[in-house]
Amino acid sequence: MRTRTMLLPLFLLFGCGTEESNLTSVVERNQTPSNFTYEINQIWDEMELSHFNELQPGCHPVKIESNKNVSQKGLIILLHRYSACPQQYDELAPRLSNAGYDVLIPLYPDHGVKPLNINPRIDNTDMVPKAATMWKSFRNDINRLAESYNGKRSLKGLSMCTNIALSAYLKRPDLYSNVVAVSPKLKNESSFIHGIFKNNI
Repeated sequence: MRTRTMLLPLFLLFGCGTEESNLTSVVERNQTPSNFTYEINQIWDEMELSHFNELQPGCHPVKIESNKNVSQKGLIILLHRYSACPQQYDELAPRLSNAGYDVLIPLYPDHGVKPLNINPRIDNTDMVPKAATMWKSFRNDINRLAESYNGKRSLKGLSMCTNIALSAYLKRPDLYSNVVAVSPKLKNESSFIHGIFKNNI
């Protein structure tokens, strides 16, 4: 199977907000996605349980079943920007679901934690991990999710974390029908994310 890799110079940079995400209504509509296997749900639950701290609104991982009234097109895993949240795909994810895609938007390790102070806002940036083992484990979990899905699989990465998406693909190119790198940062030597995955890209 030939995999298409696309680099798109687009910016979808929306930080985590303080209001509930518009994804809520779509998720509530699909409380028990039938397209997701037991294995996917188990891996997903493990990833969710890894977030021990209280999360900001809009920063919870998102799992949406496709609209069953249209032709089923497969799975899309969306990776948000570093230091951001799944809320970045607040508008895109429901559109993909309505178009026939199952959608998974995981949250990066120790991201989305409520700020230390609201006004003035002070984020707990020390919580964001820089250990290579944690990020590589997350990368491997993405591939485990894809491997457990029965159907076409697509992977989309955004900004600095396109490194994760491309590394996941290069680790298991057999899993994906296409990979999209949006506003990629592939040669940013000052980025620790780049440093972790540079030998895999």
